[in-house]
Formats: sequence, C-alpha cells, structure tokens
Amino acid sequence: MKLIKILTAISIVLFSFTACSDSFLEEFPVNSTLTEDAIKNKTDLATAVNGVYGRMIYFTANTDVLTVNELLADHAFVGIDNSNRFTSTDNWKLFLTPDNAYIRDIWRAPYFFIDQCNTILATESTIVSDEDTENWYAQTRAIRAYYYLILLSYFSPNYGEGNDEYGVPMPETTDVWGQLPRKTVTEGYNFVLNELLTAYNVFDKINKPNETNKIGKSAVELLLARTYLFMKDYPNAEIYAQKVLDEGNLLEKTQVASYFPQNLLAYKETLFAIQVTGAHFPGQNDVLSATWSSLGTYKQNWMVKSFYDSFAATDVRKGTWYQDNAYVQGLQDNPKPIDVRKYNTYLNSIMQLRRTEAIFIEAEALYHTNQSAAGTTLEDWVKTYRDSNYKLAVSSGEPLLNEILNQKAFEFFLEGQRLLDLKRNHLPVVNPQTQTNISGNDGKFVWPIPRGELNANKNIIQYPEYK
Repeated sequence: MKLIKILTAISIVLFSFTACSDSFLEEFPVNSTLTEDAIKNKTDLATAVNGVYGRMIYFTANTDVLTVNELLADHAFVGIDNSNRFTSTDNWKLFLTPDNAYIRDIWRAPYFFIDQCNTILATESTIVSDEDTENWYAQTRAIRAYYYLILLSYFSPNYGEGNDEYGVPMPETTDVWGQLPRKTVTEGYNFVLNELLTAYNVFDKINKPNETNKIGKSAVELLLARTYLFMKDYPNAEIYAQKVLDEGNLLEKTQVASYFPQNLLAYKETLFAIQVTGAHFPGQNDVLSATWSSLGTYKQNWMVKSFYDSFAATDVRKGTWYQDNAYVQGLQDNPKPIDVRKYNTYLNSIMQLRRTEAIFIEAEALYHTNQSAAGTTLEDWVKTYRDSNYKLAVSSGEPLLNEILNQKAFEFFLEGQRLLDLKRNHLPVVNPQTQTNISGNDGKFVWPIPRGELNANKNIIQYPEYK
C-alpha cells in the first residue's frame, strides 16, 4: 500500500507565525496519510478531491509566493517598521539562494498537492465512471497541472530560450518523493498542456456550472491561455483567452470597491479562489493581511506611491484596492508607501484565477502578432472597466508592451503576476528602495533548487547561476 503525506487540520499549529522566523511555514506536517485503498467509490473520490481544496489554505505559497512575487519586482517594498519578515527581498543576491526558507517552502509545498493528486488519479481505473467521477478526476488533473505550472514558472527558464534541461521533476505516481531528475522545460510545459486539455475536454462535455472555490471549465480555459502565452504560442493564447472573455462577467467599475477583500467568491469574475473560514486559522497573524494591510498585525509591506501616482485619480482602483490614507502618510519610509487593501483580515479568501487576466493575456499575445489590436484591446478595457477618461498614449513597440504590463501590474498587484511578467519579457527590475538594477536577462530570474532537495536527491542538478 502506497502512502503519501498530506496536510491536515490537526497540523494547523505548524503554520502559526513566529515573530522573527525565516518563513511563515517552518515545517510541513508529516503525520497523516492518504491511501489509494481509501478511495473505493464515488463518495470517497469526492471526499478526497474536496480534501485537496480544503488543505490548499495551508500551502504557504498561497501567501509567500504572492508576497515574494511583488517584493522581488519593482512596485513594492518592506517598510522600515517591520517584523523581520521578507526583509532580504531588497537584495536578490541575499534572497535567491539555495538556503532561503521561503524558496524552500515554495518549492516543497506544490509537491504535497501533486502527491495527493497522483494518489487520487491512481484510482481512476478502479471506480465506475460517470459524469460525476469524470468531473472529479478532471479537477484533479487541473490541480496537478496548476501546481506544476507554478513550479515551472519560478524554477525553470522561459520556454524555448535555451537551458531546456532545467525543468522540474514531474512525478506521475505516488512515489512523489523518489529521487527523480529534472524533466526538460519542453517536456514540463507539454505535460501541463496535455493535462489541461484532457481536463478541458471533460468539462466541455459535462458542462457543469462554474464553482468559484473549485477549478472548472473557465478556470482551465484561463490556465490554457496562460500556458500557451508562456510557450509563446500566441494564436492559441488568444483563442483560449477569448473563450473566457466570451462568457462575459468581467468585473465592472461599480463592483471594484466591493470585490476585494470580502466578496471574491460572490462574483463570476472569480474563476478560482481558495476559500477561508474561521476554522482554518485561529488568529489574526495568519495569511496576507498580517503584512500587507494597515489593518493587519505587522502592517509592513507596501505598494510604491510613485507607481500609484502614475494612474489617474479617476481610476476606480485608487481609493479602493489601494489607498493613500492617513496611516501610510504618517510613515517615514522612502520610497513613500501606499496601503494595499485586497486582504484586510485573515478570513479573506485568497485569489488564484480571475477572468480579467484573459484581457491581459490577449493583449500581450496580440502585441506579438498585431500591435494595433493589442492597443485597442487594452484601451477599450481600461475605459470600460476602470477609468472612463483613459486614453492610450502609446501605439507600438516596447512602450506599448510596458503599458500593457503596467496596467496588469496595477490590476493584479499581490496576485502573483508581476515578477513572472518581467521574467517572460526579459524586462529589468529596479528595486524601489536600493535602486539596484537587475538585468532582464539575469540568471536569478530562475530560482535555485533548495539545499535540502539537492542533499536528498542526488539525481537533480542545480541551475548554473547557483553552482
């Protein structure tokens, strides 16, 4: 009988904050097991998949990766008054090392969920198939693909740009902790693509309504668009982005103020968010609100005011999701800070995928195929959905790409987008505190394999930047 290690509610205590710890997560719980033998029928299958969703909130990368993504980019910083968390992000050379605890956790955590998915999928031939079981297995494939895409995005070079041998290990069986070598980047992205297409075909056939706390058809369409964009297959990226947009339900101007932080699951803009309840965390020191909101315990991480000021006062995101309020005005930080109000309490569900990303995938894909159409797409969306007075001031070339990505950075701040956008497009990072300029071709855009993995797995090789 093959066992895998899973996260359980019993292990919540391992996820509590410690005042000066290196990470929000010190150790992963290892004392519970899920077995293939435990999944004997449709009810067991549903329970197992729902268990995967239920445990996602305990995945530290839901908070750490979103925070690190912003702090290693160019529009955020850790304030002078801080809890000693994330302070080394202002120096890539100090932060991006094989010994960094955040990097370790962001590497390890996806494999716990991949492990659970592998165990569930190992039972696929043993349970009588119907629409319900097909749906549960399709969700499991999509979850597995989602976590592999996270790993590839951070720990591998861009698709099709050399160093193809530096993909990530991709176990497909319950022996997830076996000593596996890296797949190639090409193999990795092709696997993700095939898994998503398999799931999509099932969802397209059974056509169940989208549930915002689960991965369904629309979420997979968005993931396919994102994957094709990462693979530089711009026509297919446009096709799947347009499928999402054809369904309507983009977040309107009038909905912006109420969307974050409290109503993520109530709007059809949301394609997948991790639901949080009072049962998940016992106190206010947990998840994103602790460090990112002035209402949180530590209130230390901020958006850069100069970035905020580059958007017009008529933009509905200003004064709602992002605030230049009395609290931040009283801080002595340089650069000047802006309060991020997307996560105000530990009970806010955590955004993973939402429809508006499809606009930016389409605009970026069109930038490579039809720049006039890319500009029109961006301008129409901003005027309709965020700022009625907006007028696109650029029409082509790198200024147009920068405007697409800057609008995306403002829209998706603290949603895990900016650093990957810079990496994919070979754009530099200028640290807002130190003014250190990181080249868009810097090798450290590919994160290191953690030391513990290198020690335990003799078949894995480190990325050349860290040798």
